Amino acid sequence: MFRTNAEVKLATSSLTPQTHSGMAEIAFDISFSDREATKAQEIASKLATLFIEQNDKARTQRATKATDFLMEESDKLNRELQEITGKLQNTRSKITSVCRSKCKGIWQLWIVRRTN
Repeated sequence: MFRTNAEVKLATSSLTPQTHSGMAEIAFDISFSDREATKAQEIASKLATLFIEQNDKARTQRATKATDFLMEESDKLNRELQEITGKLQNTRSKITSVCRSKCKGIWQLWIVRRTN
């Protein structure tokens, strides 16, 4: 009896970001039929509240999962950046050392040639 008296319709739009169905769900319409108008209104209101609460929970769970994923990716990228930075500093030190020894040798050669 409850299911035959309750109805939920989703309003969709093709103008907003789409879901898997190709249409975005942008609103909903909940109705409940009963002989007593007050009872019907109370039940429809409660259904709307439950629907919104479930939607909020689902969105929160998706946001939490997305945040966790992005934090993991950020951590991974930071580790890669630290590794690359370390390699770059090591390479820079080697190049600086080689340049100093070569420049010293060239400078000494230049002095020897000038004095001769």
